[in-house]
Amino acid sequence: MIYLRNQTICIALLLLLSALPINQLYAEKEVLDRVVAIVNDDIISLSQVEDRYQLVLRQFAANNIREIPSRKTIIDQIMELLIVESIQLQEATYRGFLVSEEEVTEIIRAMARENNLDIEQFRERLQTDGISYAEFREDVHRQSVIQKVQSAVVNRRIFITQQDIKEFRNSPFFDLLATDQYRIGHILIPISEEVQTYDTQSNQRRADDIVKQLRDGADFAIMAVNESVASTALEGGDLGWRESQDIPSLFAETVVGMEVGDISEPIVNERGFHIIKLLDKRGSSGSKGEQTLVRHILIQPNAIKTDLQAKREIEGIRQRILDGEDFDTLAQEFSDDPGSARNGGKLDWTDGENLDPQFVEEMHATDIGEVSVVFATQFGWHILEVLERRVADLTEENLNNLALRALHSRQFEEALQDWLQEIREEAFVKIVYTP
Repeated sequence: MIYLRNQTICIALLLLLSALPINQLYAEKEVLDRVVAIVNDDIISLSQVEDRYQLVLRQFAANNIREIPSRKTIIDQIMELLIVESIQLQEATYRGFLVSEEEVTEIIRAMARENNLDIEQFRERLQTDGISYAEFREDVHRQSVIQKVQSAVVNRRIFITQQDIKEFRNSPFFDLLATDQYRIGHILIPISEEVQTYDTQSNQRRADDIVKQLRDGADFAIMAVNESVASTALEGGDLGWRESQDIPSLFAETVVGMEVGDISEPIVNERGFHIIKLLDKRGSSGSKGEQTLVRHILIQPNAIKTDLQAKREIEGIRQRILDGEDFDTLAQEFSDDPGSARNGGKLDWTDGENLDPQFVEEMHATDIGEVSVVFATQFGWHILEVLERRVADLTEENLNNLALRALHSRQFEEALQDWLQEIREEAFVKIVYTP
């Protein structure tokens, strides 16, 4: 099985990698296809639900989970996931967020490199695993579009002041940022939409009972699939490995005080009762390291500029720089990254942690004073120039940047869940048929 590092795309692809043979899936589609739900201007078909159901079963088998929840429980989870996914894809279309075929190819090429393969070897590995390359590309494209619209919309909702940074720097939690990584299990028990004391107390008792069962030895993954309404329920509630700053602030301080295997008491907020298990813990691999001072120019495709036209434009700009024109001036004139364009394309000193993986790879591959080749990320077409490199030191500026990244990461997840809840409530959803 191929190891994938990108967590956003990883869950969907893990399911895809464990799929039934493609010809069998196609045969099922011909027999089973019918509309099961209408979501705004889109539909969800029975074949989509059944395909995902089979993938989930295969994923359970791959993880040696034998106490499989009822079909209804799994189908309910799948239906909700497909509904929210459809809403996000429609939002992306409405807002004009596109992912080109070239960008998909670059993402897959990066995945291949992470597995020490070229793209043809990667395709062969997929074929060996019984996976259609066309369907793999389609899934990468879909998840990339969702990631792009999430990033664009949610980032606008995040506001961090200098006072926020100062207070966070003075908190005990800040000292733990670079010390450990945590693998967290999460179960969310919702509070009833009808705000009634009885309902809240009933769900509190339900959450308390789940905690008791877990502490008595119940399987956390099975309990998550059966009971949780969180988006990670079908993955057994596993949030994956996270550094301290990437843990949602609601339960960050609880997690860092837990021992491996501990089950938290229910933690309540407006979404419901959260139950946390510390699945594992390890020392941080991140410490002081190299930072790069880099500047770039971004050209984005849009409604009137095709992806190919954007690529040709950035190629022309690169040639002008190689012919002697000033990078700073061209960045200010042409770059579609407003945050850096006014500064001649220059970014702050970075270790690459919060940058697009493809951007980081090209940054590391480019020598000081050189202009990179043209490359694509989820944001568009880039060139970059490495201005300087240094070994990071914990200056006040670096500490403030670390605090800023930590606060942004924590707020992003919470703002994302708020946005997903909003668009779900605003969407027109009609269940036509329950599988």
